[in-house]
This record gives sequence, structure tokens and C-alpha cells, in this order.
Amino acid sequence: MENQILKAEKIIFGGNCISKIEEGINKGKTVLISGALPNEVVEVEFLSSTKDYEIGKVVKILEKSPHRIEPKCKYFGICGGCNLQFATDEYQVQLRKEILFDNLSVIENNNVKLPEIKVISDNSWSYRNRFQFHNGGLMELKSNKSIKIDKCLVACDEINTLLSDKEFTNNSCFLNASRYHVFGYNQCLKGAILEEKTTNKIVGKSKKKVKSGGKRKIYEGTLLNPESLMSIQVLDREITFDVKGFFQSNVKMLEKTIEILKKDFGGENLLDMYAGVGTFSTFLLDNFNNSVLVEHNRDAISLAEINLQGKKHESYGISGDKWAKEYASKIKTKFDGVVIDPPRSGIEKSVLDWLCNSNIPLIRSLSCDPITHSRDLKILVNCGYKIKEIYLLDFYPQTHHIESLAILEKDL
Repeated sequence: MENQILKAEKIIFGGNCISKIEEGINKGKTVLISGALPNEVVEVEFLSSTKDYEIGKVVKILEKSPHRIEPKCKYFGICGGCNLQFATDEYQVQLRKEILFDNLSVIENNNVKLPEIKVISDNSWSYRNRFQFHNGGLMELKSNKSIKIDKCLVACDEINTLLSDKEFTNNSCFLNASRYHVFGYNQCLKGAILEEKTTNKIVGKSKKKVKSGGKRKIYEGTLLNPESLMSIQVLDREITFDVKGFFQSNVKMLEKTIEILKKDFGGENLLDMYAGVGTFSTFLLDNFNNSVLVEHNRDAISLAEINLQGKKHESYGISGDKWAKEYASKIKTKFDGVVIDPPRSGIEKSVLDWLCNSNIPLIRSLSCDPITHSRDLKILVNCGYKIKEIYLLDFYPQTHHIESLAILEKDL
């Protein structure tokens, strides 16, 4: 399809703007445009097509948004990380807020009115504490290749100091690692290689060492290797985690999130679903007397035991689905509150069903995906919960990524 002149409409999760083809046999068909801002008139090159929409990119801007600026980073458009650097910091926040509202609007009806979204933010640059490098670089935009960089403008100072160390970045250990995890904070830095898993599999009449998982690479878990454990100060507590596992990559925003979670949230028993290394329980046990943690990652739940030493709690090293189906009905604990922070796929159906029948008065629901968060919140609202507050937690400036928090209550 030949290039066309289109007017960009609203932005959607993923960072693309929506438009419509205005003429020809595809008139009226939706186009997802990368590199555009709302209300800009742009020339679009079409890259691929599906039954329902076309995918294109901006090749020329004919009517520029007043919010458009020149990207600061020399790797912008090459590196696959930041995708909104061409908008002012203030306008980016507005766009992320609009994306969140558009997704949450599926909840609204004649009986449900969403509260105004509150924004919690911190630094727009030099904020990111956790990085994953591939073969000595970051992943190239829309490619499986990695590109070597000497500085990242959203990385914290500790990681940029590492990137400026030629002896390290030219080391074969770093260059040949498929996944090299680094965490930097408060003048401390820790890095570790996530090793590929191998298994012995019978091939013909002999045993050969092969990568498990077929074509998909499978990597070893954290396995609590002391060499990759790191402890940092979060507010007034020390939290230990493995740099090869998951931990929030914007510590300053994590601290602000914890402070919001603690507000008007307390009781006897807390359920911490998808608990990770127990970060939220560590602080929420100031307000609750006991916490029950559910986390499928065995290494993360082992670290939670370290972080919760001396605090009253129980741990279940199983999936939320298994806990809801096999354990929830057997325990006698009456929960006064739930904090729930699921993976991108959202809350498991069995967990949602259990929550809807639990009559727990207070829920604090976090998410890294506004689409699945909206889906899950709609179910909770339909079973009697009211959304009292909604927050856009601006963890990832210069990108379309969104963390959100909903404060829910249920009248008993």
C-alpha cells in the first residue's frame, strides 16, 4: 500500500496512535501509527496488515503537535526501550493518564462512576535501577539483535558508570551472556548472569546435552545464589532480593507506592497475593498483625522469609490458582485486607472468583497492564466492590508503560 496522509487520533496502550484510512478500497479501516502524537497530521508508511487494522509508522510530520520535542537520547528509534521521548515530560504523563482512563472506562455505567485518576510521579530521567542486557547491549527496536550503548538517559547513575567502564563492557563474560541482569541503587551495584538450563535428553542411541523447551530458551531460576543476592534500603527497611529475579526497577516510585498502600489500610489479617519477595507485607505488617503470602516462585518466597524475619506471617509457595482451589477454603483465617499485584496476564479466574465470594472489606489492586487491570476491576465491581481511588503510578517515564493502583472497598 502506498504512503498516505492521515490525522492521528488518540493514543493507545503500546504507544501507537489510532487513525482511519480516508479513501480507497480500505476506507474506514483502522491504522495503528508509531511515532505520532494525537492530532498530528502525518505521512504514514504501511508496514504490515491484518484483517482488522493496518500497522504503519510516521515518515513525515506535516502538522506538528505543540507538545513534540527532539528526543534527548542518541539511541532513540534504534533501542527498543523508550518510545515517547519525542513528547514533553508533562504531556507524556497526560497521555499515560488518558490511556489508563480509556481502558478503565469499560467499568463505567449508569450505576458506576470512576473517581478522578490521581498521578504519582518522580524523576523523568535517571530513574531506572534494574536492567537486563543481552550479549552486551539492549534489544534493538523490533529486532532480536542487541545494540551496544555507552549511556542510557533513563538509567540510574550506578548503571551508567558501569556502561562507561570499557574494561567491563568489553569483557567476554558480559558480551557473551544472553541475559545479564544488573541492579544499581544508592552507590551500590550488583550484576549476575541468568544461565540457560540444559538437560540430558535421549537423541537416537546416545545422550546429548540439549537446551530444554525446544526452540524456546529456558533459563535457570534464582536458586538463592548468594553471589546474586542484593540488599537495599527501601524507606526505613532493608529488602533482600535476587538481581536475576523480579524486583521493581524504580525504587523511588516503589517507596511512594508503599506510602499510599499503608494509608487507611489495616486490620488483623492481610492476604498478600502474588507476594514476590514480600516487599509489601514487610511494610503493611505495621498496620496488620499477620500476613499470608502466596507466591508461585519458590526462590522469591524464600527471600520473603528473609525479609519477614520476626514478623508474624504464613507463606504458600504455590500459584494463586492452586491456593484458591485447594487451600483457601481450608484455612480459618478471616482476612481484613488484600494486596494483590499480579503478572501482566492479570488475576487468575479462580482467585477472582474466590475474592468475589470472600467478603473481604478492603482490596488494594496493583497492575502493570491497564487492559487486564480494567477487566479484573470490572469483575470486582460487579460483585459489590466500590472503587474509591485510582492512581497512575508513573514508574516508567519516556515509555507507554503504566502501573496503576485501585483502592477498593466493600460494604458488609
